[in-house]
Parts: sequence; C-alpha cells; structure tokens
Amino acid sequence: QNVLSQTEEWLSKNMINKISMVITNAHSKEVLECWDFKMQAEMGDNQSADPTQRTSSKDQTRIQNEIRDVMRQISATV
Repeated sequence: QNVLSQTEEWLSKNMINKISMVITNAHSKEVLECWDFKMQAEMGDNQSADPTQRTSSKDQTRIQNEIRDVMRQISATV
C-alpha cells in the first residue's frame, strides 16, 4: 500500500488523530517545513458505501475551501 491508501484506511477505522507532513533537505535531512494536521472523526454511520451521501456536518464547499486554504499556505512556503 502507498502512504495515502494506508492513511485512508487508518482514518476510516478512526485509528489516527494527527498527521504530520515534513519537508526535509534530501542531502542533509534538515527539516525545512513541518505541518501538523489534527484529525477528528464525526460519529455517524460509516457503513454507507454511497459516495454521494453526506457524511459530515460541514457542507462539501466549506470542506473544499478549507483544504484549498491549507494547500495554498503550504505552496506559499515551499
């Protein structure tokens, strides 16, 4: 499994509550940037396989905007 599919599996099983993304210098291993993302699962019916079914109290537009804002912040620092 790759990192993203493993992370997705752990998230779906509520096995993790924080993910850290670290950018290091490839040669010196010096940490250049580090971000911590806190994960909080919403309690609900995780049995639904329907991707169109709403699973969050936040609407999809708000979630996408929050993700976009984080990605912009990360892009601006590298």
